[in-house]
Amino acid sequence: MAGADRTGLSVLDPASLAAAHPACQPSPSSLFNIRLSSLLLPRSRILRRSDQAGPDYASAQLLCQAWLKVLQFVAMEQELNGIQLSVIAPVYNEAPNLDPLYRQITAALDGVVDRYEILLVDDGSTDGGYEVMQALHQADPRVVVVQFRRNFGQSAAFAAGFDYAQGDFIVTLDADLQNDPADIPILLDKLAEGYDVVAGWRRDRKDHLIRRIPSFLANRLITRATGVQLHDTGCSLRAFRRDVVKSLRLYGEMHRFIPALASWIGIRLCEIPVNHRPRTHGQAKYGKFGLDRTFRVILDLMTIYFMLGYFGRPMHLFGGFGLVSGSVGVLIGLYLSGLKVVYGYRYQIGDRPLLMLSVLLVMIGVQFLAMGLLGELIVRTYYESQGKPTYHIRTVLSRDHHE
Repeated sequence: MAGADRTGLSVLDPASLAAAHPACQPSPSSLFNIRLSSLLLPRSRILRRSDQAGPDYASAQLLCQAWLKVLQFVAMEQELNGIQLSVIAPVYNEAPNLDPLYRQITAALDGVVDRYEILLVDDGSTDGGYEVMQALHQADPRVVVVQFRRNFGQSAAFAAGFDYAQGDFIVTLDADLQNDPADIPILLDKLAEGYDVVAGWRRDRKDHLIRRIPSFLANRLITRATGVQLHDTGCSLRAFRRDVVKSLRLYGEMHRFIPALASWIGIRLCEIPVNHRPRTHGQAKYGKFGLDRTFRVILDLMTIYFMLGYFGRPMHLFGGFGLVSGSVGVLIGLYLSGLKVVYGYRYQIGDRPLLMLSVLLVMIGVQFLAMGLLGELIVRTYYESQGKPTYHIRTVLSRDHHE
């Protein structure tokens, strides 16, 4: 409690008032509004006479309610004045395409979205692209530029874009002009229907056959392994709700699996055909013909399969292999032991390969079980050390919504 001022009134902050009177305890959502609005408003003060033992109960309750209403209004105003849409484009040696890309994005969004930003992530370009992005930023403050110190890859560029994006909705696309920015309003219309992720489908793809064949096979393999039904998992033109991408962490070259990773938290996903155009300047930078990416996709797919199916229960995977291997080894050992009992000491099993196979399978089974136990410990450390829940909530309906 602070000291009295010249008027004989002392100062209580909202936290002290709430602690003194349980009736003034704010709900969790109100506490969030208080923390958010404390960045926007100077610390408000609630005054009471210093010669009283405490504030009047009813007056304190009214003051609490008024305080929360003011903070909710400020938070709402801040939300209305915020960025509605962030358009993210990784850039790697695409200098000739940057100015046309900017013009096409603004032509597609002006008059459709009031407040948006264009977030260009420079993935270590060496062709003077950063200078072009600087000029675009100086001409239009809606252009936000994030420059990497070196080339980190497309997944890292998308991850940086997600981290710096401020929009309520996020659209990703390539900077090579093959994705058509005119399709962005169509993706946003689909999000407005209640979807969390809208993926583009390059139905009439304008790439060389040597790129389309590996992509077709990879799409079939990814769909079968992840269970996410998409015709085109490699299309960068996608739209997301903010809360979806903020929960994603991209490593390696996982950008191809963003819809699959998002499906792990539970999303509403749809796919729509989009326009795909031939490249007019330069050549593909992230995997020229797609052949060098085939093996990396297969290895990444193994990781995704584990993440989607067994991330929270590794013992079910490793323990299953361990039980099968150990059981087969034990059965083979029992079979050999039975032969020894039936035919007596003259029957030699020590030099039979089956005995070595039996021992090997049992040892492998024990190792798999140990790996499962270690995996369970690591998963628990991952969640509990960071306070992460093992679930993801879409919405909560409680009594606070009726107030």
